Amino acid sequence: MTGRRLGAALLLLVVGVGAPPLLQAQSGSRGSRYLSLDHPLYEAVGHLVHRGLLPDLDPLSQPYRRLDIAAGLRSLEEADHSKPVVGWVRLLREALAPELARLAGEEGASFGFQAGVGGTFSTSRRRDPLLPFREDASVTGWPDYDIGGWGESGVFAGEMRLQHDLWYEEGGAGDPDGRDPGGIVILNRTDNAYATARYALGTLFVGRTRRNWAPLGATGLMLSDVPTTYPQVAFDVAISPLKLEFLVGELDMRPGVYDVEWKRWFVANRITYRRPDLALSIGEARVVATRGNGPGLRNLNPFELYFFDQETFDANGQPNDFSPNTNLNGEFWIRRGGAVFFGEAMLDDIDVAPEEGQDPEPMSYALALGARFTSLFPGAELGAEYRRVSAFAYRSLPMDSWSYFDRGLGDAFSDYDRLTLSASLWPGPGGLRLTPAFQYQRKGEGDLRLPVPEDDGVYRAQPALFLGTVEKTARFALRGHFQPVPWFFLEWDGGANLVRNADHVEGAKKTEFSGVARLGIRLERSLGGG
Repeated sequence: MTGRRLGAALLLLVVGVGAPPLLQAQSGSRGSRYLSLDHPLYEAVGHLVHRGLLPDLDPLSQPYRRLDIAAGLRSLEEADHSKPVVGWVRLLREALAPELARLAGEEGASFGFQAGVGGTFSTSRRRDPLLPFREDASVTGWPDYDIGGWGESGVFAGEMRLQHDLWYEEGGAGDPDGRDPGGIVILNRTDNAYATARYALGTLFVGRTRRNWAPLGATGLMLSDVPTTYPQVAFDVAISPLKLEFLVGELDMRPGVYDVEWKRWFVANRITYRRPDLALSIGEARVVATRGNGPGLRNLNPFELYFFDQETFDANGQPNDFSPNTNLNGEFWIRRGGAVFFGEAMLDDIDVAPEEGQDPEPMSYALALGARFTSLFPGAELGAEYRRVSAFAYRSLPMDSWSYFDRGLGDAFSDYDRLTLSASLWPGPGGLRLTPAFQYQRKGEGDLRLPVPEDDGVYRAQPALFLGTVEKTARFALRGHFQPVPWFFLEWDGGANLVRNADHVEGAKKTEFSGVARLGIRLERSLGGG
């Protein structure tokens, strides 16, 4: 983001110091850093949310503020719940001790530091066991580490974290689909770096962090935590039962492809309706390229209906916005007793009025549906999820592709559907979870990183789903998570893939072991305040 606009965004945070009383924090409105989406504590948070034990957390929007999680924990009595729930509550209370102390009445500024070290191991260079990168199928590991600090005072909070992860390095045996976000040898990228202010009606944010607008535990179809963090300005306004969220972020430009006068931006807004056991959301987003340094005034309007908007042109007949790629999105989350039902639908493109004599364009869309049953058996949970992303979802010209360094802003892949059935058990100490799972996936040859065909006739003749030869995979796996203390965790997903039409070759069969595991140590220490 340019220095001028970054300074303006920071000013929005600073003016709160002299704001009138109605804009100042009311009781309980305090600044708080976020629980970053790569944090293993989301395992425990997710289980409590799905059981209705943290009802104030929005199940359709992450990350959560650490203070909001701690506020929900204060009302939970350990003795009234099952053994797994008691373990999750104890784990979170230990990890969020500084936030619980603030809620108990400790005021003043506080600050601290954090550091982590760990690694990810996989049977291929991809971290999705259902989509292994078979060109290099040997077991590979990528160490990672991070270091940073944070501070909180009144309505304000800020965090800075630098990270190094060998998986992102260009030219190495890492991510085969995305590009290196850059950096230096020791610390190759900024992970979290932001300032935020919490007021009576909502939150202001400027900086970098991962976001996920999706049912908790799922990857967002429109906005997700798949890409590395990008510069963004965001805010939300909540007047119960409604909440408005808005975000504008600066994306990368592919070197050497377009003139430097063009800049790429990601803009998103949505409205969410919430009740204790119900959340409904409708939103939209666009990736747009503009000439000049800014995203354009209309892209900064949180009430703009991008999906129904039209391009504007300058005096020379050139577009002010370069072929904006726009998505429309809807989500729901419903809890009834011990059952949770959730879903998301994203419409990318639909040709409702093709010209006479032409075939309609293939429909671009994505959808996800799921259910969790938490009370059928003591200490067990059943789950079912179905996910489909069409062949041309997210695909456009390179200028407005739905990606950041070639990693999807929504889903990481396209042209597939996937069914997942699972049963989670908690058999032992330390929050150990074992999850036998069955998955069935069909994957076409479409890829969100490819532009649409230049020949319009060829493009219109393509199916909406499953281009080319469809690879079909049945997977039997055992997943797991183990986190006995807040500072250590281990998680894994390993199993056998039975593949037909392997690598999109008609009739080719393959049986393979495919898995990924991640472990880490995270140290967070509050240095106090006063």
